[in-house]
Amino acid sequence: MSKNKMIYGAGGAVLAISFIAFIALAVREDLKDGKASTSQKENVGGIPAKSAPAKKQNTTVGREDYEAGMALYEEGDYVEALECFLVSADMGNTAAQDMLGTCYYKLGMCYYNGGKGLDIAPVGQTAIQCEEKDETMALECFVESAQRGCADGQYQLATCYYNGDCIKKDVPEALKWYTKAAEQFHAEAQYSLGRHYERNARSRRDMEEAVKWFRRAAEQGHAKAQYSLGYRYLSGEGVKQNSAEAMKWLRKSAEQGYWAAQLQLASCCANGIGGRQNMAEAIDWYRKAADQGSAIALSMLAECYKTGRGVEQDMAEAVKYFRKGAELGYAGAQYSLAECYRLGEGVEKNMAEAAKWYRESAEQDEMEAQIRLARICETGDGVEKDLQEAIKWYTRAADHSDSEALDALKRLGVDYRYLPARQREWQEKLRRQREKQKEL
Repeated sequence: MSKNKMIYGAGGAVLAISFIAFIALAVREDLKDGKASTSQKENVGGIPAKSAPAKKQNTTVGREDYEAGMALYEEGDYVEALECFLVSADMGNTAAQDMLGTCYYKLGMCYYNGGKGLDIAPVGQTAIQCEEKDETMALECFVESAQRGCADGQYQLATCYYNGDCIKKDVPEALKWYTKAAEQFHAEAQYSLGRHYERNARSRRDMEEAVKWFRRAAEQGHAKAQYSLGYRYLSGEGVKQNSAEAMKWLRKSAEQGYWAAQLQLASCCANGIGGRQNMAEAIDWYRKAADQGSAIALSMLAECYKTGRGVEQDMAEAVKYFRKGAELGYAGAQYSLAECYRLGEGVEKNMAEAAKWYRESAEQDEMEAQIRLARICETGDGVEKDLQEAIKWYTRAADHSDSEALDALKRLGVDYRYLPARQREWQEKLRRQREKQKEL
């Protein structure tokens, strides 16, 4: 669509105006004049917005403009659709008034995405053509949509406030709008509320609030909420522990393809949680999660092949899956792959390759990998002998209060107590732990 469109106004006159100027005019004038609403309600982020008008159901007046707006809306042309709805709504068409909130939301998303349109726009089309993202216009549209009672608009406005996106971060304001959307059965808003209370829980009441919103979203089929609800039934946080309920919700989520639920369900099946142990089903769910690129699932599948648990033991297959997990950056898989190279299990023994993967894992603070790498550097097995490098990795492991690493440092003549303050703090932590054990 060109930047200069022929727009029909309320009086039927043809107006040829700039595309961007028209949008600014359509949004800002509607905000200012209140043609589709009776009064200004409140300012949100300094932007005036109004409550939705009191409606007497009337879909006969302005019907032609409303139908034209719907046709344009279905085509993804929210610019002209909005103009038609504004005209129809001004005549008193309640259906058009209802559509304004949705139209403002979708128009806002177009501005927010910088002309990329919406995921739900028709295939091969963009809703509007903006040269770049316009956060100011996007926010104005979201505010207008939210104030008109559109749940999608309320959710998007809440998300902007929560993340400080397009507007200064304001969590209380975000929660207000999330709640408004959630009360209209907006599943994503319900899930967002659950996640907020879960992440910021300071009491059991907070966790109960999280579970409440997870449940509401889960009952609407929200896969992540189903997983979160199932997980809380497993942990007993915010709700009474119930393995059967946990399995029910985890299965619902897993069957929708959510990898985290598939991974958790596999673990439950493997350990007989919520029912009898079922390794065949566990392997199936591990495989499904692994197929989606879950590095942990790949590593767990590798362990099954390594030990012959649920599948025929096959170290070559184990190495294959450990490698996939390692290449995805999972420290546990990197350590396990290094062990395979060190021991020559499922692959030809190669200490240089082992050292490489130990290092990858150690740099992610995997303590066992730090110990192994330190030993290799100390002995020069597969790499050039380097005592300073060995001391470095023993020290990193000692930061975890590892007694073997502390003993190794002592053997190499390094007094851990006189290393930098960060390490000394860990030494003090170890001392307190030992004193506590003596008391027991």
